Amino acid sequence: MRNIFVVILSVCTLNAFSQKKDIHETNGACTKTQHIPFERRSMFFPFRQSEQIKLVAFRNKNPEDIPGSELQAYLDKIKIGITNFSENDFDEVATLDSVAIDALTDIIYNYSYKKEPYSSHDTACYEPRNAIIFTDGQSKIIAFIELCFGCDKFRSSHKELDLGKYCINKFDLLKEIFAKSNIKFGITTEE
Repeated sequence: MRNIFVVILSVCTLNAFSQKKDIHETNGACTKTQHIPFERRSMFFPFRQSEQIKLVAFRNKNPEDIPGSELQAYLDKIKIGITNFSENDFDEVATLDSVAIDALTDIIYNYSYKKEPYSSHDTACYEPRNAIIFTDGQSKIIAFIELCFGCDKFRSSHKELDLGKYCINKFDLLKEIFAKSNIKFGITTEE
């Protein structure tokens, strides 16, 4: 009888934890919570100043360096509004067309978690391999967002430039834009 009680208690406990996780994942899943039209989204910084938006992949040249450290160092050296964008500095580059820019801004500005409470989890890794780079009409870099798809973290060149409200699969949605643009490193391959 005692064994049956322990089994029933165990099943109920597991069921309660799995329901809580399902609610957390459901609440934290990305959903379209706003409907800001593209015309308005394209006026936000840095989209309104950008002549081109580039998706890039960057491999470390020195295999002994921490993955992503060379991309971070490269972006740290950029002088915003002065440094020219050079495709030769990256392993893969794609220029977004208006359809892809619409999709990118839709994810950033219109997607969020379903409802509160939602809390994100911290991870220790930050090994960025990809970035979104914004350039003006003279190919000067005016802003960037560096991305680590391994841990869903980013950093940007400006405090007012971010990825909007975090939700569990926002980085997966962003990853799809990179994949559709034929960027492979950091997206489908790590080598």
